[in-house]
Formats: sequence, structure tokens, C-alpha cells
Amino acid sequence: MNEELVHKILNEKIAKDDKIVKVYIDEVNLSIQDTCDFMEMAKKELKEKGYKIYCSGEKYLFKDKEFIVQNGEVIVAIK
Repeated sequence: MNEELVHKILNEKIAKDDKIVKVYIDEVNLSIQDTCDFMEMAKKELKEKGYKIYCSGEKYLFKDKEFIVQNGEVIVAIK
């Protein structure tokens, strides 16, 4: 897993909607170890960009509605 791939995936997501970024497990299609590495690098980059990070099972508010990070969602980030 390299930072360039993480950066590319996140930039594509942010370009679509910079208020909420959702990354799904089937989009990254990585081994378990690479998925863990991806999550750590993605969390760091998103935090540096001012996002609040949510992972599996956590609750978050978006547009005044409460949601839970679902199975299959690797990361949800809200700005």
C-alpha cells in the first residue's frame, strides 16, 4: 500500500463531494493488511484536511440526521 494510491482515491472522493467522504471495502479491493494500512493513511490525510473520521459501527450526524457507519464502509469522513 502506498500513499499515492490513498491520495488518488481520496481526491476522487473529495472531488465528488467535499462535505462527506465515504470509502467502501469493495472500492479499495485490498488484502486485510493493505486495508488496515489504507485506513491508517486515509485517516491521517483526511484529518489533516479537517475531516472528522468515523469507522465501522460509529454514529455520525450529517445534514441534521444521524447515521451509523455500515458494514462495507471502510471510512466515513465529515467536514
